[in-house]
Amino acid sequence: METDKLLAWIYGALAVVKVSGRGSFKVGAALREFGAAALGSGARRIVLDLEDCVGMDSTFMGIVAGLALKANLLPKGRVVFVHLNDRTRHLLNTLGLARFVDMHMAGETPASLLPALTAPHPEQSEAATGSTSLAETMLRAHEDLVRIDPENLSRFRDVLVFLQKDVDRNTPVRAEP
Repeated sequence: METDKLLAWIYGALAVVKVSGRGSFKVGAALREFGAAALGSGARRIVLDLEDCVGMDSTFMGIVAGLALKANLLPKGRVVFVHLNDRTRHLLNTLGLARFVDMHMAGETPASLLPALTAPHPEQSEAATGSTSLAETMLRAHEDLVRIDPENLSRFRDVLVFLQKDVDRNTPVRAEP
């Protein structure tokens, strides 16, 4: 059985994330935290290598949407997908991500990205699990999908309501001072 896993490293101004198994809610918080930290420390492009990825769920794609919205505000900032297949490209198109990211099919990786993808990287490590609750991670991801394409609201309305209730139920209430 294949495990969902991210391998992440920095290569100059590129933050590279190799996705193995599924890009799923299981690795979503780690992706968000690594991507935000990388952008905050000077990386301008987040490169998602899907060569070993068998699919993506909506939470994972929502986290990518949030990172794309942040990256696109930076000079030369962008999220870039490489080694897409027809299925993963279709998923990105369906949820409206294609307008916010660069997409390259398998065999079409730009030469400028090859050194980051192929050179040995001793500093690479598995991305750590995030500290945010799973429900909160999923809620934010689906909210970002709606931000990039309002048509996603009809797809995820029930999910958003369910997740918001779960977050509210599990958030401690603070006493007023």
